[in-house]
Amino acid sequence: MNPSAVYTNQATNTEKTFCVDNVKIEELTSNGITTGPSPYLLESTNGTYNDTDQPSPLNLNTSMGILRGLVTKLQDDINVYLTERIKSSGADDIVIDDGDDEEDKSKIPSHGLINLSDESRFLQISGKDASTFINGLTTIKMIPQYIKKNQTTISQADLNNENIVKSITLTDNEITNTNWGIIHEDEHIDLKDELYGVDRIGIRRDGVFGHMLRSNGRVLTDLFVYPFPYHPGKDDSSPSYLIEILNKEQFKPLQMMLKLHKLRSAIEIKEVEMSSWFYYNTTQRGQQDLEYINECLLSNRISKNPEDARIITSQVLEHLSAKYGFKSDLIHAFAVDQRQYGFGMRIITPPSCKLNDLEVLAYDSYLTHRIQNGVVEVSDFRRTATLPFECNLDWMCGINYDKGCYMGQELTIRTFTGNGTTRRVLNVIFDIPIMDISDAFERIELRAIEGNFSDTPVKKEPVFNPFVSSSSSAPVQSRRDMNKVGEILLNNGVEGLARIEKRYFDWDTELSKKVNIVHKGKTYTGTIETRFA
Repeated sequence: MNPSAVYTNQATNTEKTFCVDNVKIEELTSNGITTGPSPYLLESTNGTYNDTDQPSPLNLNTSMGILRGLVTKLQDDINVYLTERIKSSGADDIVIDDGDDEEDKSKIPSHGLINLSDESRFLQISGKDASTFINGLTTIKMIPQYIKKNQTTISQADLNNENIVKSITLTDNEITNTNWGIIHEDEHIDLKDELYGVDRIGIRRDGVFGHMLRSNGRVLTDLFVYPFPYHPGKDDSSPSYLIEILNKEQFKPLQMMLKLHKLRSAIEIKEVEMSSWFYYNTTQRGQQDLEYINECLLSNRISKNPEDARIITSQVLEHLSAKYGFKSDLIHAFAVDQRQYGFGMRIITPPSCKLNDLEVLAYDSYLTHRIQNGVVEVSDFRRTATLPFECNLDWMCGINYDKGCYMGQELTIRTFTGNGTTRRVLNVIFDIPIMDISDAFERIELRAIEGNFSDTPVKKEPVFNPFVSSSSSAPVQSRRDMNKVGEILLNNGVEGLARIEKRYFDWDTELSKKVNIVHKGKTYTGTIETRFA
């Protein structure tokens, strides 16, 4: 029931009961609730009101004061009422649950600012060869065109790439001798599309998400690459980029790998201290504004050269300052986090800076927000080796298939052009909360539900061996536990991110599926879902 309070009309000595519903005051009568603005103008919250024949408008301050008074009085009345009831029942201890004793990590505010500085590390790579160097070590496209060695034929893909390059204005001199920015390309858009083809590629200064792989194709870390600083000076003589490493456990190995690959490249690599902030807003207005930033301000359609990139950078800074109170002079790098639609924004500032007056939420809020949106990070796997497509790199817009050679490319492209990955990270919703989970990163086994899975172990016929008797050459059955179909990597007790095998849940054809969750000897049930279209 809506919060309510009784007010007495001193003139007529009659009582009226009012309830609060958002910003409306509703009158409770014997015939039910009369919705809409109340025909009574409440002059104060001391329990009096004046009758009027016509509805009287309330200004915002007065209305909010009335609402706060009503809610406060109602809360006090409820506490008194519960206390009296408990006393009358003969209970020795009186405990009124206000809902704050145990934090529910699955519920977070609709919007908030989160400091990720403890989880990220930063490197600055600058110099004439910075763009080419990063292009060869990440899945991100950093240069518009690459040259194939010993090329003897020209394919249709080569012609398409030539047309893509011609749609932007960027010279070789600008790539090596200016802080020009970074390439944003949406490979799903056909350049020949008369309506949307112009949106395929652009030059901007907001960051891009991607992976850095090992030589064997396994993931080393996920990262963001930002042009640095976000709003450069006119006299910057070489490109400069800020690398945000999301998997801090791999920071030292990554530094070593960069030094090994530097060779004679004209670059400088140095560690820098920065603060990483993440802002999200799941309200309708928040989602609309994020879409406005991403689709209107940061549009490839209007940013085709470095000068365009500088102009829209100024517009974005002005918008962030006016809309969110973010201090423009503190924003050294910026990105709309496009790993999931409407996910949020990343802002990089100098260390120990206060971005605005918003309350900073706990890191657990970021974990829950990632779970709710199906966004996995490499750190969720802990020390388990994983492949980029198992981390949903392609679903999270983190790879470009037409960027030339890069570290770990061979296995990645074979997987893409072949049968695809056999495992993905998907959401698992628990049918009932599992409250005895102490660690959000605790590994929890997923097993097939009987009757919901038809996969059977494959018996392998042995190879003939002339040195043993035929009776000992029996078919060998795989020792693999066929009922284990995945494991939860990250959870909040209500929902989790789990690595699922395709043999049990085919994400290309299925929308959801039941699964058993085994935790501390107990079996629970849950539902596998995917949050990516």
